[in-house]
Amino acid sequence: MSSGMPPSANPFDAPDAATNPFEGAAPVDAAFAAAGGAVASPVAAAPAGGDSGAGGSAWSAKTAALLDGGAQDGERDTYGFEQESDVKAAQDAYLAAGGGAAAEKQKEKFAKAFSPHKITVGEGKTVGKQDRKLKKLLRGGIPKEQRGAVWMNLAQAVATTPRDDAYMEQLWAKAGEGSVVTKDTKQLDLDIDRTFPGHPLFDSGLGGDEGMAKLRKVLVCYSVHYPYIGYVQGMGFIVGFLLLFMEEQDAFWMLTWLIEDILPPQYFAPSMVGLNTDLEVLADCVAWKIPKLGALMESTGVVPQLYATKWLLCIYCDAFPTEVTLRVWDSLFAEGTKVLFRVGVALFRIHKVELLACDNMMDMLQILKEGARMQIDPDELLRVAFDDMRYGKFSSKKVEEFRSAHRPELEKQWADQEARRAARDAARVEEQ
Repeated sequence: MSSGMPPSANPFDAPDAATNPFEGAAPVDAAFAAAGGAVASPVAAAPAGGDSGAGGSAWSAKTAALLDGGAQDGERDTYGFEQESDVKAAQDAYLAAGGGAAAEKQKEKFAKAFSPHKITVGEGKTVGKQDRKLKKLLRGGIPKEQRGAVWMNLAQAVATTPRDDAYMEQLWAKAGEGSVVTKDTKQLDLDIDRTFPGHPLFDSGLGGDEGMAKLRKVLVCYSVHYPYIGYVQGMGFIVGFLLLFMEEQDAFWMLTWLIEDILPPQYFAPSMVGLNTDLEVLADCVAWKIPKLGALMESTGVVPQLYATKWLLCIYCDAFPTEVTLRVWDSLFAEGTKVLFRVGVALFRIHKVELLACDNMMDMLQILKEGARMQIDPDELLRVAFDDMRYGKFSSKKVEEFRSAHRPELEKQWADQEARRAARDAARVEEQ
């Protein structure tokens, strides 16, 4: 895959069914209270980019060296991910034609306009109309050297759980420093070796033991923090991308804010109502902005669950080349989840002619998969997503209207499913 994930790895296999001793508790303080523990309430927000303790500066040095091209060779991209040969050839052609010049200019603009630690918006707000200059700048891409700090500042603006650096270590202690076995730890231990094989920071065979340990620690801590969600396959890819730009403390809080404040509720919960709702919303957006294509998809049976589940669950990190994914994330943290739909519709728009020429499901799915994998130019994708005037307005209000149309029915379906499950369990008990 384009960002280094092996085609053989299936991160969405059924999880282990073992019991999780933390399951059913609420996040933060209640998770500890329910288990008879004690934890300080996370009320003191720490600055972004802080040292995570011993070894933190060493990790920063490793990631800085990597981002400076330390792992780039004939098989890896700038971020250390293995590239397939056709993606590499397309990337080389793009750069030879001057495709990298915009990034250097953007770096200069960014340095002149803002200090990353001063890029903030109002509490509880994403970057809005009143921040046109900032929005335009962020859509152009955050320089990789400043990406982690800027992401942290943007995410903290909408966070409902204030940061407390002591909290993660308390979670880690509760998990026996990773030794407590749960259904979540069993599953993530199966997944972690295949998350980023071949990456120098996350492959033990290439000296990536420290990175794998940090990745596991963040995931274990989140599973203790919010046991109802626990660990969901796909989280590892998100955390791995975060760790390229920040310490493990920062990555933990970014994951927390992403799941609990930026994405809609129940994206990663057992019901996945939030995710399933947004899959339907993406299909609605395609039909809204490209009606002919929406009608063709419906007639050929191309439903969003077939092409977009991993797009949304992994926030596109398994779909696009690495730089394109990171540019999407730059805007996601700034503007919210409508960016996910803008980007999805843009991919359909770029391949509209090819898709309209199809008469069957499999050809359409292949065009979408290959179109995303070979989307080398981030500026093209985001120009279509944000500036193509054929779209007109793409407001958060419209997205919420679509969500409201689907979510109640999906919630009812989940409630009915749980009621049937409870009835079956009760019947088995009576039979015994």
